[in-house]
Amino acid sequence: PLGGGQGEIAFASDRTGVTQIYLVKNDGSDLRKITDLPEGACQPVWSPDGQRLVIISPCEKNQPLYRGAGLFIINADGTGLTPLPTVPGGDFDPSWSPDGKFIAFTSLRNTGRTRVYVINLETNEVIRLSGQYSYDRQPSWSPDGTQIAFVTTQKGPVQIWTMNADGSDQKVYSRSG
Repeated sequence: PLGGGQGEIAFASDRTGVTQIYLVKNDGSDLRKITDLPEGACQPVWSPDGQRLVIISPCEKNQPLYRGAGLFIINADGTGLTPLPTVPGGDFDPSWSPDGKFIAFTSLRNTGRTRVYVINLETNEVIRLSGQYSYDRQPSWSPDGTQIAFVTTQKGPVQIWTMNADGSDQKVYSRSG
């Protein structure tokens, strides 16, 4: 994703043997590694102000599920790595709200089902948005922060649904066979 206020791209690469987070300017110059986590890091997402990123670790490689992963916030210069509250299972697919106050994410906590949760960054309160029996993942905020799109198998095949930011009014956005 593009961000960083200075026109930078954040990405994950295993170019040194362990997947880490890198930044590079849009023109390809000024490549720099901002993480050095022994178990790797990936899925960088810029904060709306372009000053921080949310990432996940551990991350050995690109995969559908990240069992045991947690969310971390890091400053764009690589300082201030801070873990967000987690429980066993795995937290991944982060998406920062447009106002910068919340991060929606996929989690395997409690039952091992992929469900969408949101964390309030001011209080660290974590709220499940997915239904009790849902398999939901890959949340993405609307530009105005009032809705979240997500991938689900609620009605059988994989589909994109939307819901209000509080998890209410879940409905089909795209149908697939």
